[in-house]
Amino acid sequence: MEYPKITKKPLEQHAAKPNLQDYPEAIKGWSWDRVSSELDWFDKEHLNIAHVAIDTHLKADRRNKKALIWESKKGETEEYTFLDLSRLSNKFANVLVNEMGVKKGDRVFFFLERVPEIYIAILGTLKAGGVIGPLFSAFGPDAV
Repeated sequence: MEYPKITKKPLEQHAAKPNLQDYPEAIKGWSWDRVSSELDWFDKEHLNIAHVAIDTHLKADRRNKKALIWESKKGETEEYTFLDLSRLSNKFANVLVNEMGVKKGDRVFFFLERVPEIYIAILGTLKAGGVIGPLFSAFGPDAV
């Protein structure tokens, strides 16, 4: 796959302005109370980022929208919708909890390249309440 050259235009030349143009100004009146109604909380104290990032899109017309486009080193691509990621990460979470006995706060480590399965596993682990620990071959045998 051929990629376009990355260029950096001055902010004024962009057709669409960024959502956040002035951070210091934006945080002056910011509070969790103001934004909490926009988040899909399990209750008033608990939030699951995998649920917010993936599952909340199932209620809207975005359920069949592409959520992950992965390209292999050979140039092959795989596409996953929000619905795909939700179903696959739920399956992974169910295996962790029901078959492996993972409980909230347990550490779950992954030794995978950046393939779609690692993203599904990460989302599933978060849904199960686990804490993610990435392991990469670059760490070397002593570190692992």
